[in-house]
Amino acid sequence: SSGINAEYGFLEAEYPKGFSGAALSEHQRTELLPALAVLHHTKSTRSGANGHFQYVISGEGEERTEVGVAVKDGEFSVSLGESDPVTVTPTGALFEPLQKFILGDGRRVTLQQLEFNGVTHSIRYRCCKKELTVLTPLQQHFMDVMPEKPIIDTSNLILSPMPGSLSVISVSEGDEVLEGTEVAVVVAMKMNNSLKAPKSGKIKKIYAKVGDVVDGDQKIMEFH
Repeated sequence: SSGINAEYGFLEAEYPKGFSGAALSEHQRTELLPALAVLHHTKSTRSGANGHFQYVISGEGEERTEVGVAVKDGEFSVSLGESDPVTVTPTGALFEPLQKFILGDGRRVTLQQLEFNGVTHSIRYRCCKKELTVLTPLQQHFMDVMPEKPIIDTSNLILSPMPGSLSVISVSEGDEVLEGTEVAVVVAMKMNNSLKAPKSGKIKKIYAKVGDVVDGDQKIMEFH
């Protein structure tokens, strides 16, 4: 046996967030980033106004890159850092899933736009999924000085999914419960929302009582 798990659905199981591949090579950076900069500029501004625009492109495992986009009479010229500018010509419609570009040196670049939330592009490039964030220098400055939100482990907690009234608590402190067991019910908008144990374990502490009005994400109980 080769030791490779050949089960159906292997890729989905091993790479739930998609296969991102290795970090971009320099050749790939000089393909992808100019095309992405033009795609971002046209989608975020929806304007063909002439001018020079600055962006910062970053992504997990990728070097942060300052990018300049010059627009003149509908034509785009892009520079990465201190490098010489390269012309970038879009060849498709703006909102098509496949975005195609021709660079000044003749290279053709195809990007598949998976998602775009205004700053982060989830794209497929050369068969690999990439998530790259494009910000203005001012936006990037604010991101750099913004304190990181602490990650709180809630895996041992049952939280209220929304504001409502706690109508049922079906366990007591010290009870052993199995994963999927209903432990409480929150009524919101005249609907019962069943709260189930996310895993098997023992109820360590119950923080609320029947009849309490609870907020969204409020602690209801805790597991060992």
